[in-house]
Amino acid sequence: MTITARTAADPTKSGSAGVKVELIAVKVTPLTVTRHPKEDQQFSAEVSGSSDKAVTWSMDPIDPNFGTISLTGKYTAPDSITSARTVQVIAKSKADPTKTDSATVTLAANPAAPG
Repeated sequence: MTITARTAADPTKSGSAGVKVELIAVKVTPLTVTRHPKEDQQFSAEVSGSSDKAVTWSMDPIDPNFGTISLTGKYTAPDSITSARTVQVIAKSKADPTKTDSATVTLAANPAAPG
């Protein structure tokens, strides 16, 4: 895109500048996983449209009963899961915090003891 400015005093005088508009997007992989108690999952995030490829990781809900997420995107399921439930793992672009993507983790209940 080119932007041109002209002076009001002398319309023959102008200046132009090229502007490149980059749309930032975030893509998390994998998108869906199932985990059992104490199992880990490493997530990755790809940021396009920015030289800043960094993301911040979070979860919804933020509750230790749903596991934890590290600064590097490593999710760890809780020690005990009494009933199936889901949690969202979210990556947010540091270049544009309005740009996010998420993955769904299904927490599977503790397996029944052999009997």
